[in-house]
Parts: sequence; structure tokens; C-alpha cells
Amino acid sequence: MTSWSKSCSMLLALSLAGSPFGRSQSAEPDKLPDAPSVAQNSVVQNSEAPPVQRFDPSTSKASGVAPSVELRRPFLHRVVPAGGGPEPLTAEQKFELSFRSAVSLGGVGTSLLSAGEGHLANSRPHYGSDKGAFGERLGAAELKQATESFFSYGLYAAAFHEDPHYYVKGPGHTFKDRAIYSATRVVLTQTDAGNTGVNWAKLAGVASAGALANAYYPPRDRTVGDTLSSFATSLAIATLSLELHEFMPDVKRKFLHRHGPSQ
Repeated sequence: MTSWSKSCSMLLALSLAGSPFGRSQSAEPDKLPDAPSVAQNSVVQNSEAPPVQRFDPSTSKASGVAPSVELRRPFLHRVVPAGGGPEPLTAEQKFELSFRSAVSLGGVGTSLLSAGEGHLANSRPHYGSDKGAFGERLGAAELKQATESFFSYGLYAAAFHEDPHYYVKGPGHTFKDRAIYSATRVVLTQTDAGNTGVNWAKLAGVASAGALANAYYPPRDRTVGDTLSSFATSLAIATLSLELHEFMPDVKRKFLHRHGPSQ
């Protein structure tokens, strides 16, 4: 190779080294990320991440998180003992409670007493005073009891979002407070949201059952006056029933309490 060729080759090499292409190739390794430091930062970030929030079964309804269904079984009885509840029910559970109330011992007993009293006095409904009349009265009383339970504790309780339970106050309150409380529960009740309001379900249920009774009562018992009188009587009986539910546990504790064996 001539000296001129060697000089050209050296100039070409120096030009390439000083060109942008040459500088980018040599600086490329400086732009690569530092892999060990990135991995270390990711570990730090993961360690500082907040813990996974778990469902707390004790969270109350007021906090906006409903408790698990398995935590509390629905109370499918009309009367809640002192210290129990509140026990909000779904619409389906309210219909189940209404059925249980209609076929309960108390419901059947009320129908028997009503039929017996009406048969002895030959009062409304006027089916007569023979043996067959008592059967008709008993059937009519049980049908009215069942329809009133269905309307009050099932259909209307679900429609008006009202709680069909009666919550016994029990000991710890004065006799006056308990008597007034139980007497007013016919016209006042607790809503599903826990507030107190007019007991539209009970009032409408009694009225609907009384109006439906005119379909199977004798014609002489279907007047407006008889229907209104029956409505007032039903509310009075319901009030007396709630008073008994409130104070009967006290009577049982006082007269039927059995002391344990003496030490």
C-alpha cells in the first residue's frame, strides 16, 4: 500500500470516530438502565404497599357494610324477647313470618276464643246458635286471622318497608313506659331502616281483612257500621295482645320460677 493510501485510510478512520454515528455507538452503554437498582426499588415499593383489607363481620350497618348473612339467623316469630334484635327481614322472610303467625298456637287460640264468644252471644257474624254455626264461626275467625296476618306482617310490611316484629322492652323500664310503649305499637312501628313511623302495615292489614270478611259474612253483617266497629275491635284486641306479650314474661318469672336446689 502506498503512503497516500495509508494516509487516506487513517483520515477515514478518524472521521468515523468523530462522527455522530461513532459517538452514538460508544455512548449507548451509558444509557442502559441500572437493572440491580430498579429491582431494588420494586422490592421497596412492594414492601410499602398497604395490606389487603379483609371483611370485618363486626362492622355495623351504620358504617355502610352489611354483616354476613351467616352471622344472624332471621327471627321468624312475631314477638322478639327483651334484649333481642333489631332483626330486619327480607320481603320473603316477612311473608314466611306472616304464615307462621297465622298457624301459631296464639293465632289459633285467638280464633277459638273469638268463635266461642260470638257463638255464645250469637253476635257478628250471625250464623245461628247450633253446632254447625260454631264451625262456621270458627272457620270465619281463622280465615280472618290468617288474612290479617298475611296483609299486616307480609304484604303491607314488605310494601311499606316496615318491621313486623314487636320488641319487648322488658325489665329495666318503668311499668308506665312499658304499658304506653306496647299500647302505641299498634299505630307506631319500626321501619326497616330503624326509624319509628306510623304502622301503616297493621292499620291497612286490619282494614283489608275486615273488608274481605264481608265476602263470606252473612248479608246483615256487611254494613259500613259493622265493618268500622270490627276494625276498632280488632285494633283493641291487638293492643291487649301486645300488653300481654310485654308483661307475661314478668308474670311467668314471678309465679312459675323454680329455684335451684339449696346449697
